[in-house]
Amino acid sequence: MSVIARTRPAGRLSEVFRDRHLRLPLVYFVVAQLLDILTTTVGLIRGLDEANPLTAGVIHHLGAGGLIIQKVPVVLALVGGLTLLPRRVAVVSAWAFTVLMGAVVASNVSLVLGVTHL
Repeated sequence: MSVIARTRPAGRLSEVFRDRHLRLPLVYFVVAQLLDILTTTVGLIRGLDEANPLTAGVIHHLGAGGLIIQKVPVVLALVGGLTLLPRRVAVVSAWAFTVLMGAVVASNVSLVLGVTHL
């Protein structure tokens, strides 16, 4: 791969999904988003409160199902943002957001497991 190909923008949406170096973290990111919905819902059922004020507002107005509605624009924003970045930056950014979501899920699991009452 030439230096030019590595530094060019990630490109259109179809190019992002064709590039396995971008597709893989995006798949993990979507899985992490789904796990966040699951662990947040379990936490709410177990009596925990949502720490993110934006998400707490969504839950207050739309219930736990609102989490799905909130996650769709987040995923679309990440994918759209990656198309604007140089490929190398897009790959690093995709992994960074994926790792961040993994940490959120790990935190949720830790909090859920720490709850001793039902």
